[in-house]
Amino acid sequence: MATAKKAAKSKPKARKPAVKKTARKPAVKKTARKPAVKKKVAAKKATRPAAKKKASRPAVKKKAARPAAKKRPAAKKKTTASSAANARVKALQANINALKKQILGLKNEVRSHSKRADALGKLSARRGAAIAKAIGVWDKKAHSAVARLAKSRKKK
Repeated sequence: MATAKKAAKSKPKARKPAVKKTARKPAVKKTARKPAVKKKVAAKKATRPAAKKKASRPAVKKKAARPAAKKRPAAKKKTTASSAANARVKALQANINALKKQILGLKNEVRSHSKRADALGKLSARRGAAIAKAIGVWDKKAHSAVARLAKSRKKK
């Protein structure tokens, strides 16, 4: 019976699957702090207290005479930003001059047109008066002719 109990006990037990352990990262070592620097206390002189100094003007240094600078020939500008800005300014000034010329031309055209309009107005005013007079005369003749026709029809 002892063998039967052993056989029953020797039944394989359900084992948990083996979990692989990951390696831990080594602990980060902290660097030791530098010890605080202690200020050295200067030994005070016990002889006599220092007297306060009056504020004095700083001495003005004279500049040494410089030799005359030699004139150099004008070199090409190295900065492209300033030359680009100058080019834009020149282009804008050229545009402004062209626009001013166009304005002058338009003003001259307006003046000449107004002169023509004045001359045509004077002519048409004279013509208008003559035409109105002619139409008035024609109306009188037409009315008189209609009146005659009306009288002749009444007589009949």
